[in-house]
Amino acid sequence: MPTAESKLANIQNFDQLIEYLDEELGWPIEDMTMDELTFEYDAEADLGLDASVAAKIKDGIIRQLRPIEGVLPFGIFFIEFERKRLPVVALRKILGHVVTKKRASANPTERPTWEQHDLIFVSAYGEDDHRRIEFAHFADDAHNGLATLRVLCFDEDDTERTREWVDKQLRAKLSWPDGLSDEEWRIQWREAFVLRHREVIETSKALAKRLAELAQSIR
Repeated sequence: MPTAESKLANIQNFDQLIEYLDEELGWPIEDMTMDELTFEYDAEADLGLDASVAAKIKDGIIRQLRPIEGVLPFGIFFIEFERKRLPVVALRKILGHVVTKKRASANPTERPTWEQHDLIFVSAYGEDDHRRIEFAHFADDAHNGLATLRVLCFDEDDTERTREWVDKQLRAKLSWPDGLSDEEWRIQWREAFVLRHREVIETSKALAKRLAELAQSIR
């Protein structure tokens, strides 16, 4: 029987991720397809992204998770990139088109927007036969107040220890909530995003420091 860590290693596309969310994290999405679970946006026509940014996105399509059982107070977007590495600049551009602007007149009237702290971007990127899945969240930096990309990611090249840690984070923080309020849910899932993009935690001391920074940011 495959372990949870090996299941993570085998996830290379969103259909496999959906299966993991259903079977391992208790999301009530059994037997639902990606098309049934999401709204589809054209990166240029619907979100207003520049052609140079849209070109980095597979088929120019971005998907947003629909409310599940009538509940989902957050914006969760699925994006497939063509590149070998996560194009962070492109992800920031996407953020700018779905986040709620401080000036009300700057927000689109035809589609919803979200506060920055209520957004998760689930990205797939890499070679066709070697795709990597990455959960990303833009958190306010406690020191300068700027949006810092924090991630939770995995692929088959990660060590078993790394995949075990990621699996524990997913189960503890991103499992479907049981009796939590929206605010409790927010706090729980934000705590999953400890690492900055391309950062590796190698010691317990470094992890403790990141958790302290995260707690300060959430407060």
